[in-house]
Amino acid sequence: LRHAQYYTENKRYDNSYNRSKDKDRYYNDHYNRLELFWAAKNWLKNAGIDPATLNVKQIEEHLGKLKADKDALTASYSSKEIEIDQLRKAEENLYKFLDVPIEKRTILSQEKEHIRSPDRNRSL
Repeated sequence: LRHAQYYTENKRYDNSYNRSKDKDRYYNDHYNRLELFWAAKNWLKNAGIDPATLNVKQIEEHLGKLKADKDALTASYSSKEIEIDQLRKAEENLYKFLDVPIEKRTILSQEKEHIRSPDRNRSL
């Protein structure tokens, strides 16, 4: 996205450079902008993206939507984890109340660990 922004922001300098009668002078005056544009253009081409058909606003909107979806899913996931922990505590209390042998509790614990993913605390 950064390279696409550099490309679109500095495209006018490249257009002016190509139309300029004194290219050396224009290049010296706008060296940073032109180099930034050319580097972004090369990066996009190497990545297989056609700079001519690039729409930065559309990409930014899509990225914003994906971030909002991620935040919603993360919040939902966190609330479900809390709910699962509460249910496990209630289950343990129920086993204690009913005097369920520890051997059977261990089997249920193994089933729980099988369901739980190993990278549970990994951030999205």
